[in-house]
Amino acid sequence: MKKVVLVSQGENTSRMLTNQLKDIIGDLITIEAYSMEKGIPKDLKADIILLTHYTLLEDLDINFDGKVMLAKRSINYKYLDLILQLSSDLPVLLVNDTKITAEETVFQIKELGINHINFIPYYPGAKEFPEAEIAVTPGETKYVPNYIKKVVDIGCRLIDLTTMVDILRELDLMEDRASYLSARYIRELVELNKNLISARDDVINSKKQIEAILDLVNDPIFALDEDKKIIFANNQARKILKKLDVEKILNTGMGNNIVSFNGEKMIMTQVALGKSSVIHLRYASDIAEMEEKLRMEAKEKGFFTKYTFNHIVGKSTAILKAIEKAKKIASSDSNVLIYGETGTGKEIFAQAIHSASKRSKFPFIAINCSALPANLLESELFGYEEGAFTGAKKGGKQGIFEMANRGTVFLDEISEIPVEIQARLLRVLQEKEVMRIGGYRMVPVDVRIIAATNKDPVKLVKENKFREDLFYRLTPLFLFLPPLRERVEDVPLLFDYFIDQIRSVPPWRWKDLSEEVKNILLDYSWPGNVREIKNCVEYLLTMAAGIPKVYDLPDIICLKDGENKDSFLREPKIDELLINVLEIIRQGEVKGIKLGRNSIARLMSERGFNVTPSKVRKLLQDLKEKGYLISGRGRQGTALTPQGRAVIGGK
Repeated sequence: MKKVVLVSQGENTSRMLTNQLKDIIGDLITIEAYSMEKGIPKDLKADIILLTHYTLLEDLDINFDGKVMLAKRSINYKYLDLILQLSSDLPVLLVNDTKITAEETVFQIKELGINHINFIPYYPGAKEFPEAEIAVTPGETKYVPNYIKKVVDIGCRLIDLTTMVDILRELDLMEDRASYLSARYIRELVELNKNLISARDDVINSKKQIEAILDLVNDPIFALDEDKKIIFANNQARKILKKLDVEKILNTGMGNNIVSFNGEKMIMTQVALGKSSVIHLRYASDIAEMEEKLRMEAKEKGFFTKYTFNHIVGKSTAILKAIEKAKKIASSDSNVLIYGETGTGKEIFAQAIHSASKRSKFPFIAINCSALPANLLESELFGYEEGAFTGAKKGGKQGIFEMANRGTVFLDEISEIPVEIQARLLRVLQEKEVMRIGGYRMVPVDVRIIAATNKDPVKLVKENKFREDLFYRLTPLFLFLPPLRERVEDVPLLFDYFIDQIRSVPPWRWKDLSEEVKNILLDYSWPGNVREIKNCVEYLLTMAAGIPKVYDLPDIICLKDGENKDSFLREPKIDELLINVLEIIRQGEVKGIKLGRNSIARLMSERGFNVTPSKVRKLLQDLKEKGYLISGRGRQGTALTPQGRAVIGGK
């Protein structure tokens, strides 16, 4: 028999929701219930582990073996008449077991249109509010303060219809209980209707207000009853209904469809409300204009991509396979995890995937998860409400998941996210909704997540440094980027690419390098990958006088395995100094200039060598002893011997 485990904050909630589950499917499954109030086992195993609030994921150190679901809950409708009877003259405490559940309950009551009461959320540890004489609570009477004169218990908030449907679907019990479940909730709605009869005048006024608001909407909106007769139409709908073939529209079915009106395309959204339905028409041209506006706004904020697959340089088998796989990933809308060493181009691949996807017209927002402290990272990801913490902006702030709605979020170095934030991120992946810091309502978001890491994610999971459930949520699709040492044939292409990027008129290219220099570059392991190649090219363009030679290469590249690679500030090798002196003297000879020690010292300084005239004298003496130079007298300067010209390539 299948099993459901219910986990809640308080014992009263646990008991009420257990009874609800037993009433609906108790004869078909086994139900166990635990609360923080009485203690929860370290390990929970079931087909479904049902949590009454997402904060339980953060508060509990429990191993879950089974599908974890969040129970969305709603007000118990049969007690609503007790709220409707309350006066609006005085503030009323809304009492619950935590700050979040108290605020959620207030929000749900207001969502039902009950706005005439000023509810003050109250919970253990909240500021006292002695002005209040009445308290409303969903079954948590033990938290009501002593000074309250009247307590209105509206019963525990129950598991709502959408969650019950999700449970039945997950347990494959829809055929057994679907009709019973729908009948049960319809009965509750009927009961609610009876309770609201006494507030009929308010409902009529609300209806008039809604109709007035809909008349201000520029899109045609109309409603049909079960016989497909029009029972409401706003101003824009009334203008076109006589010319519109309603029967033809209705035959297109529910959801989004394209229809034609006076030769212009319109997007029609039809939503069923029981046996009735509401139809919303939007001109396709208006939607295109709106999307273009959103694209421009995203571009102004920097939320767009710079790279496509055409920007990825390489012809090796390894990189071509990665590109081919990434293009297939782009055609999907599933989340992606990219794994590769530092400098392999993870963000470029992420941008290319977004650019080739159906989300390309919408924002691409990247964030480096290791660059921010945990509290700042949390506010950047999820946003915050006004007053959530000291320094919070007035009006609050959207998080990147809200800002990237319909687009892509790139989480670089995701392995560095603290475990407590991983739990909140898991909810975004599971439920497609976020709650701002300090907020009490869920905000639906439609984003694709591309994550990247330079650490072995499987190893991190085994070491309990990364949540296993989050890992599997991120890896419907997985992309490995090869290190440069596994595609050395791409080194020449990358060199020329970065030369062109840095200099509009390249002074040299890969083909101009000597075989010795090429072999050193091809034999090097490039631990910094593509990023290190770019740095190397920039270094050579800055430091080398003409086509780079071996002594122009960065020290770290020239050092052999086993040599000390920690020092970059050591004195230049004597051979480097000698060869540079020979080159300077030869350049002077070509121009017909005889150079003295002071001139050579100045020209060496321009090449990045700190050499005094006194040291130049010693170098010249050394070159003379080696047979590379002939020293002249007085102003005659010095001249290269044939052996000296041979050392620098006979130039």
